[in-house]
Amino acid sequence: MGAVRVNSGRAVTVVREKNGGLQLRLHDGSLSFADHVLLATGYAPDIAKPGILGPALLERIRLHPRSGCPVLGAHYESSVPGLHFAGSSSVPSYGPLMRFVAGAGYAARSIARGALSRNS
Repeated sequence: MGAVRVNSGRAVTVVREKNGGLQLRLHDGSLSFADHVLLATGYAPDIAKPGILGPALLERIRLHPRSGCPVLGAHYESSVPGLHFAGSSSVPSYGPLMRFVAGAGYAARSIARGALSRNS
């Protein structure tokens, strides 16, 4: 990346145009100067946020301590039998491809196989 400087894990509190560039004040009070700025917010899945799982059910779901995502076993099944998670919340258990549509087909087939084998 050559002369590109990356400052991750920081919050920008003020941006001002100065001498054809940008002056940024960061959350710690420090100043930074740049020609271009790319701000990315990141994303942290939170299975409680949509509000579709009740508190009693949420308490039964075992979570990865660092990500807060459900720990998933075979067929994307959580610690609650019959409750499966796909998409971003399955990344810690199944890998980064699960963030993308490309992983959706695999996840769907695996979940379907698990559900069918459970009902056999």
